[in-house]
Amino acid sequence: MPPARQPSNVGLIIVKVGTVPSDLGGSWVDEFADAIAAEITPTLTHPEWRVRESSCLAFADLLSGHSTRSMIDRLPETLATVFRVQDDVKESVRKAADRAAMAIRKACLNEAGSSNPMRSSALLTPLLPALVDGAAHAPIAKNKQFCLLLLVDLSGQCGKQMKPFIAQVVPCLLDAISEIEPWQLNYVAARSDVRDLEDLDDARARLAGSSSLMHAVQQLLPHVGKEELEGLQGRLAEQLRNSVGVSTRTAAAQLVTHLCIQAPQLMMDCQAVCVKLFSALRTSSLRDRNPSVRKQFSSALSYLARFSGSAQMGTLLNEARDLLIGSEEDKKIAVRNLLKSLSANAPDALTGHSAAIVPYVLMETCQEPIKGDEESRKKCAAWAELWSEMVPSTETAVRLYGEEIVEAAMEILKENQVWAVRAQAAAMLKEVVAVPGQMSAERTVTLLMSLLGFLNGRYWTGKERILQAVEKLMESSRGELNAKMDEKQIKEGIS
Repeated sequence: MPPARQPSNVGLIIVKVGTVPSDLGGSWVDEFADAIAAEITPTLTHPEWRVRESSCLAFADLLSGHSTRSMIDRLPETLATVFRVQDDVKESVRKAADRAAMAIRKACLNEAGSSNPMRSSALLTPLLPALVDGAAHAPIAKNKQFCLLLLVDLSGQCGKQMKPFIAQVVPCLLDAISEIEPWQLNYVAARSDVRDLEDLDDARARLAGSSSLMHAVQQLLPHVGKEELEGLQGRLAEQLRNSVGVSTRTAAAQLVTHLCIQAPQLMMDCQAVCVKLFSALRTSSLRDRNPSVRKQFSSALSYLARFSGSAQMGTLLNEARDLLIGSEEDKKIAVRNLLKSLSANAPDALTGHSAAIVPYVLMETCQEPIKGDEESRKKCAAWAELWSEMVPSTETAVRLYGEEIVEAAMEILKENQVWAVRAQAAAMLKEVVAVPGQMSAERTVTLLMSLLGFLNGRYWTGKERILQAVEKLMESSRGELNAKMDEKQIKEGIS
């Protein structure tokens, strides 16, 4: 064999030329491809920039046309080296490294898409952890983008082989959704008022749901089993609670929704996981500062409620009730969005706890809109719409939950410190007592005496509604009151 064609010299020839010379012969290069690669790979980080550039170009050419099993097996290690060269001070070297990286990407996709699952797994086992680490921690934006794009392509092409790594790949893709957002969005957000910011975050949530990264996540969902879901749960719950990016949090909530829709039996079999995810969603669905996050979390909770058990649902509605008897209007809107989602997506789960929440929804419908205030009118209309979705009619609700409504109203009138809420409770009582035949004579008398007692003391805004409730009670229950009370007793109650 001529000296120029000995394997120990061919690598140097290819490096100097920057490609595989045609006069070497394709079959001969195939025969000694491993030896050539062994000569080229160390020179990718050679001190001289010309050598680095030629080595990258030569490696790209060699891998594209003469790849071997040994070269494929070393792709993760070689890719890490090429990533270093992509940060070279010399522009021509960076471009050559880009070409080598694209050749590696193509080789990875070809091998991962092999009909032989053993070959595919042999590549993915060392490659995927490296890609996940690069997508999360690569100091160079170009390298991070390369890792993400390759993960997206691999998710669509060989999702089944990626099953052992779903717990690492999915959180990585969700985190990247916020990271790839254009900086202009943050610029606009910093200069927006509250209403515009909510619209912007709603748009972010829609973009996150339709992004290529979220599409890649959805392609992996058919391969999620019990073991994968249990491995994914911890990181997913952390992203729901603590992720800085709004888009990542909303995308994580959308992932929970997709799991509930696409894999209901899996969620049923993994109730412990559902309970932990429900807990991660619960507080933020009602108390998060971002309205868009609250809406997305409420939607996810409504789908998850079917799999999380009655105790979790009770805790959620108790928290919602506490917010409805408070003074924070944005929290009440969050409760309305939650109840609307539950009514649409988990009516059976909500029906089991109707007695605990119906009185407080009725109380919100009793709030009168401010004259000339369009926002107030829309708010009252929204509560009325929710009320019509939850119960057939007010009369039916009073017949079914009359005792619970009266007890809730009396407790609010006795203990609540918010005057507006007291006024709504009194207005709610007026609606209840207007339906005749709901209470015994003894209970009617007790209620009347309690209402008359609330008239004592100083005046507060809305106190006249108690008097209106008394008037309606005496009008609708005249027979019961005449049978049990006389005028003297009524006067004593007032005094």
